[in-house]
Amino acid sequence: MRIGVIREYMDRKLFNKADEESIAATEKAVADLQKLGAAIVDPGEGGALFQKYIDKYAPSAMNKLFINRFPAAFPFDDAGKPTADHIRTLVDMFENPSLVPGGLTLRSLGGGQALGESRYMTELYLAERGDTRIRTQKDLNDNSKALTDPNPDGGPGSRRGEGAPAGGGDNARTPMTMDTANRWLTRFAVQQIILQAMEDMKLDAMICPTGNIPPYKLGQPLEPTLNGRGPSIWSFLGTQGFPELGVPAGWTTQVYDRVRDASAPGGTRLRDPIPAKLPLSVMFFGRPFSEPTLFKIAAAYEAATHHREPPPEFGPVKN
Repeated sequence: MRIGVIREYMDRKLFNKADEESIAATEKAVADLQKLGAAIVDPGEGGALFQKYIDKYAPSAMNKLFINRFPAAFPFDDAGKPTADHIRTLVDMFENPSLVPGGLTLRSLGGGQALGESRYMTELYLAERGDTRIRTQKDLNDNSKALTDPNPDGGPGSRRGEGAPAGGGDNARTPMTMDTANRWLTRFAVQQIILQAMEDMKLDAMICPTGNIPPYKLGQPLEPTLNGRGPSIWSFLGTQGFPELGVPAGWTTQVYDRVRDASAPGGTRLRDPIPAKLPLSVMFFGRPFSEPTLFKIAAAYEAATHHREPPPEFGPVKN
């Protein structure tokens, strides 16, 4: 098996103390996999597994999204008409990736916005329930008991739900049309980039931390996104069509909780470390429909490392 190390989420220089034990656990997992006979493709500390493929393929695969992101390289006039030959610029970038504007990484590709998708999926679910009283988001709001949200801005402990607009309620019904073109264009581009990289490097799978931030205290501020690192790394590639499988990879010895502090940048700061044994895990990714390969890798890793510990409140499963 050939396993690539997604170092984009493991560069200590880009993140902070809260990330370090998760990164160390993943590095230990990579070493364990190598002992088990896997061939490891690792760009090394500070490296990036996919960067040269992003530079080469993202401009043309993302096309309009890429052009809109870098207006200096793709100028338009006030009427929205190109004032330079954008196609020629894209060809030049493909032939010479050093011409690609800096700053586009795996962490900043984004998932692509999809106007109206949330409302569509919610109301489709409500309609399929068969409840004649509740078929729309408005019906749901009108027939729900209001709650006081302890975290009105969202985050851990919020009752709004991830991705819901501030204020909730009928704000969720604001879109009157659905446009998922950018979402699907981004998905296509990410798949082209990752699959080309996996083919060139002959990768059977990839590995990275499931998330850099250990479990947090509910109700406390969520670790903010830093250099494109969000709270759940796995969700980006997973939502672009790449199967994923998480396995236990060890435990923290200490954690850095974040607390509110009006005098700190962003209104929060990291506390001094406190001793805490919290679970860490790593995530394996594969090509579409490669779940059997991921199960083989994960099973071999788990059998060799035995990181999982049954919760003390639960005894062994009988038989």
